[in-house]
Amino acid sequence: MTLFDFNSSAARKNPAGAIAAFRQAFGDDPACELIVKTQNGAAHPQALAALSAAAGANVRIIDATWPYDRIKVLIAGADALISLHRAEGFGLVMAEAMALGTPVIATAASGNLDFMDDASAVLIPAALVPVEDPQAIYQGQSWAEPDLRVAALALRRLRQDPGLRQVLAAAGRRSVEERLSPQAWRATLPLIVRDAIPAPAEAPVSLSG
Repeated sequence: MTLFDFNSSAARKNPAGAIAAFRQAFGDDPACELIVKTQNGAAHPQALAALSAAAGANVRIIDATWPYDRIKVLIAGADALISLHRAEGFGLVMAEAMALGTPVIATAASGNLDFMDDASAVLIPAALVPVEDPQAIYQGQSWAEPDLRVAALALRRLRQDPGLRQVLAAAGRRSVEERLSPQAWRATLPLIVRDAIPAPAEAPVSLSG
């Protein structure tokens, strides 16, 4: 699956890239399905229409605003989450997927590299290119263009290797616990501040607040 908000720029989140990589990997194979979960498509009808035109019979676009718990169920139930973003601030969806034990395929660029590496996710190489955003949300900058051929190979590899999916799921959880948990955050604070804050209780990692 892949997930994004049209208000965050479809070109930046690059669901079209995820669709293209999926189609390159699996064609019209009915045994494979890509779910593209979006929201706010009604506010950007041209972008939504372009995305729908790129989808095949085994690509399902769901444009709706869901409660967050339902989103987490969708992510947790996916075989993999793919984010071929061109730029990210933090990368919350990827972090949530890792915390939930869903393997992640992601562009090797931007904020997600603060909490993922080649051991905890499948990172897709990218080249720096000028920004081209039909929604004109971003202009006059550069961002990353992921290699769709490598992404397609990664999708096929994950489908064929359940052992790899299990390894990535465990490593992703571990990475989030080590880098993004309340305990990890507290450890970054100066000692004088740490002493003034009660230690957080040990609990399963969740990034939903």
